[in-house]
Amino acid sequence: MKEEKKFQRKCKICGKDFFSDHCNTLYCPACRSGTKIIKNEHVGERFGKLTVLSDYSLNSLRYARCKCDCGRIKIVNYKSLKAGLTTSCGCARILDVPNLINEHGVEAIKRTGRKNGKDVYLCKCPRCGKEFEVLQNNFWRKKSCGCISPEKSAENMANGWKNVTAKGLEDGTQIFYLISEEKPKNNTSGTRGVYYNKKSQKWHASICFKRKRIFLGSFFKKEDAIAARKEAEKNIYGKFVEEFKENYPDRWGIIEKSHEKSLEMKNKNRQK
Repeated sequence: MKEEKKFQRKCKICGKDFFSDHCNTLYCPACRSGTKIIKNEHVGERFGKLTVLSDYSLNSLRYARCKCDCGRIKIVNYKSLKAGLTTSCGCARILDVPNLINEHGVEAIKRTGRKNGKDVYLCKCPRCGKEFEVLQNNFWRKKSCGCISPEKSAENMANGWKNVTAKGLEDGTQIFYLISEEKPKNNTSGTRGVYYNKKSQKWHASICFKRKRIFLGSFFKKEDAIAARKEAEKNIYGKFVEEFKENYPDRWGIIEKSHEKSLEMKNKNRQK
C-alpha cells in the first residue's frame, strides 16, 4: 500500500512545526481545535484607552484581554485593536445626560452603567420625585418610575404636579409638544393634526390646547387643511408660548435646552 505523503508546516499562530496531508495548511491541530493558547506577546501595548494585559489564540484568531482607563476589562479581537476599530470599552460613547428631560418630564441625572449593550440612566420621577433607573432606549417614552396606577394616580398627580409644571407643563398644556414638530407614527398628511377622513372623503384639521380638541374644519384639498392648522398654531400656540417665555424665563431656558438635547439624541439614535 502506497504511503501518503506528509508535508511539514509551521503554524502561523503558535509557531510550532507539524505534519499535514495538505501543503497549504496554515494552523496546527491544537490551534484549529478551539484550544486557547496563551501567547502574551503583546502585553503592555496600548491602543487608545485600552492597555493589553494578556493575549491568546483561539480558533485561529488572536484575542487580547485589555484594561480600559475607566477600569473595565474587555476582551477584544487583536485585529480590531491594530486597525483602530476598538479604542475603549465603550465608555467613550457615553453621552452627557445631566439636565436631559423627556417630553413627560422625566429627568436624567447621570449614567450609571450599561445593560444589554445599552446605557443605563438614573432618572428622577416628575410625579413622586423618586429616583429610578431606565435603559437609554426606553428613556424617551418613560412617564414615571411606575408610581402611576389606578389606585394612586390621583394622589401622585396632586403631589407631583408642581414638579411636572416646573419641567414645562402649564395649564394642562405640554410646552415640549408645542415646540416639537414630532408627528404620530400613523400620520399620513405630513402635518400634525391633519388627517384624511374616508367617510367624508375630506381632509380634517384639528388642534389640541389645554386638554381640549378644537375642530378647525374639513377640506377637499390637503393644502387647505394644512393651512388652517398652521394658522391655528400661530394664533393659539404662538401667543401661549410667548407669554410663557415672558412670564417664566428660567423654566423656558430649561425647556429650550432640553429640547435641543432631545433633538440631538434622536438624530444620533437614527444614525446608529
